[in-house]
Amino acid sequence: MKAIETEYKEILFRSRLEARWAILFDALNIEWIYEPDCFILSNSQKYTPDFYIPKFQLYVEVKPSFSWQDIDYHINRYRLFEADLLVLSDEYPDFTVNKLFLNTQGIETDAVFCPNSKYEPFFISGNDVGSSEDGFSNDYKEELKAVKNHRFYK
Repeated sequence: MKAIETEYKEILFRSRLEARWAILFDALNIEWIYEPDCFILSNSQKYTPDFYIPKFQLYVEVKPSFSWQDIDYHINRYRLFEADLLVLSDEYPDFTVNKLFLNTQGIETDAVFCPNSKYEPFFISGNDVGSSEDGFSNDYKEELKAVKNHRFYK
């Protein structure tokens, strides 16, 4: 599916999914920076993460599904990125299982993004972290409602 450029807060996002995540971050009162910097990786490839969240010193990449894991291009650049990176992999903002690259610690694992819960900012328990049905989404009903109720006019 082709990405739809979408404007939110006078920022033109490359996709509607990225804009929806920005709305969720706002609903969670999380400061975010869209496409903060372009980094040169050790293989000379350029990489610009979608978001930077200063509160967690965390870069965030947004993908509509986990199919990116089957593409060496994505895996390689995420592994070469020298900062902590969370890849949010869902067709709509939610608190489901995602991939977390904790590069400063050399860890690549599955995680659930739950920024304002007791697990702040994410929950990691090896390779089996459950799913949204395990209660993470219930903590964020109002925030998710804000995302679903937002209408784009451009």
